[in-house]
Amino acid sequence: MAKKGKFVVFEGIDGAGSTTQLLLLHNYLKKKKIPVVKTAEPTSGPIGKRIRGILQGKEKIDAKEFQLLYCQDREEHLKKQIIPALASGKTVLCDRYYFSTIAYGSLKLDYKWLVSICAGFLRPDVTFLVNTPAKVAMERMKSRREKELFEKEKLLEKVGKAYLKLMKTDKSCFILTGTKSKQEIFTDVLKVLKYDK
Repeated sequence: MAKKGKFVVFEGIDGAGSTTQLLLLHNYLKKKKIPVVKTAEPTSGPIGKRIRGILQGKEKIDAKEFQLLYCQDREEHLKKQIIPALASGKTVLCDRYYFSTIAYGSLKLDYKWLVSICAGFLRPDVTFLVNTPAKVAMERMKSRREKELFEKEKLLEKVGKAYLKLMKTDKSCFILTGTKSKQEIFTDVLKVLKYDK
């Protein structure tokens, strides 16, 4: 596929601020009249809805089966939304992608196996990790009503370490300091993407 648009992914532990950065970039590109779409994983499709239910404790599932469910959701996501948007020249901003499968999945499953099940997916042009300490992230999430499975400090610390390990293996990944102000972080995002301020 001749990819025209730019595929940008934002990652981070729960409460890191990755969604905030994605929204800032989305608004910025719209003002610049750059064609852009924002999306997220899990998706709002049938598989994505089931995943959200599992995260909220509404259903129990085997750890391997759960991560394979994420992969199924991603296949649909790529086919129906991401690839067509990129082919039409749009910039695609995605809140979480296969990096999340590996980082979060590694709490219970083999890291190499997780890398292997994600190996065939389209690689982003740029991936940002908003690297925020678990303690800071937990403070930010205190106001959230629904607590998901992974929103526990010790677990988030482990996920954060897995993310860092993963990001260091890919030259298209950039680590952002999550303790900076959201505007300072966004300035760093723009520097990487080389958009004029």
